[in-house]
Amino acid sequence: MAYPSKIVDLAEVRTWFEEGRPYRWMSEQYLQKYNIEITPTAFSNLARLHGWGYRYAYGPERENLIPWDVLKEHRHGDGPYVHLLYLIRMQAGKPVPENRRLSTQHFWDDLQSRGLVMDYTPKLGFFAVPRREGIDGRYIRNPDPEPVKETADCLD
Repeated sequence: MAYPSKIVDLAEVRTWFEEGRPYRWMSEQYLQKYNIEITPTAFSNLARLHGWGYRYAYGPERENLIPWDVLKEHRHGDGPYVHLLYLIRMQAGKPVPENRRLSTQHFWDDLQSRGLVMDYTPKLGFFAVPRREGIDGRYIRNPDPEPVKETADCLD
């Protein structure tokens, strides 16, 4: 049996999601505006259930710095995925906690000083590889284009 939703206006919550509002802020708004207590996790679950995807706060820059379909088990703690997300926020001028900003800046400065960029495969997760001059970006290995499969139709 499904529980009744506490969400008064789904379109309003979707707008907040698209604006990049923090889930904690959404919880506070619901308590203030509707006198309804909803946890930040509930808003996160709502976004996932409705298939709203990644937080729009990252914008199109996310696709440039995270072009891979990263598995859930590779999105943890202080790993490269988190540093990529904070880097995107920093480049977009979004607020980042000072300790995260420093940690992220140090992470990328260290890689760049050693001539490395991050790469990703679902099997291995994230790993550092030598930067290919003129090919790779500043932070990540640009994925190789998918090979074109020849078919009998194109041989005519």
